[in-house]
Amino acid sequence: MIRGMLVGAAALAVLGCQATDGTGQTAQADEGGDQAAFDQRVREALLRNPQWLDEVEALQVQRLVMADTRSPTLGRPDAPITLVAFADYRCPFCRQSEEWLFRVAAADPDVRIVFKEFPILGPQSIEAAAAALAAQRQGRYVEMHRALMDVQGEMTPQAIDNAARAAGVNVARMRADMEDETILDQLRTVHETAGELDISATPAFVVNGRVLAGGWDAASVERAIAEARPPSGGR
Repeated sequence: MIRGMLVGAAALAVLGCQATDGTGQTAQADEGGDQAAFDQRVREALLRNPQWLDEVEALQVQRLVMADTRSPTLGRPDAPITLVAFADYRCPFCRQSEEWLFRVAAADPDVRIVFKEFPILGPQSIEAAAAALAAQRQGRYVEMHRALMDVQGEMTPQAIDNAARAAGVNVARMRADMEDETILDQLRTVHETAGELDISATPAFVVNGRVLAGGWDAASVERAIAEARPPSGGR
């Protein structure tokens, strides 16, 4: 969905109105001039430099996933690599990826994790996601996230409350906050973002604007992290 909207953005962001097209010539539309000729120059420049479209797409995706600043994070804010994780607490593949995700967070200071609550497996998933965001208000998001991932069996209200207690969360306050419309709005925003990125399953990851969806594969995510790492290795 994103890529289909990017040729115009690439023309503006990469070429500009007077940018070179890779041959030393300029891709310029004279004021009141031939727009069709300008469009053709843009297409030719993109064909010669297809990486431009990839770069613009990554920037657009990164802006989209980071637009909602309410999302919980783990790691230093200035880390050069941002790993965005879309997950559902009832998804068995999300649970499989969980230990790997936190190993990365602990071992690699160049990586910041951004958590996107993406409940797609029914009402129990929605309740668990709302509970996690309510726990964030008490400064206990990570603890609650991990406790919910450890729930065995059905994600019942009792199981969620037990997870909250294990995470050091005030259950009464959590339950009250779960009714706050802003938490429900945050969940809706994540669903809208996922739709823009054609993400429909969990887990899904975005590494510096590169979307990795369609099945849990640690090697693919690790490769994307390696490719996103600055030559100097970060700060």
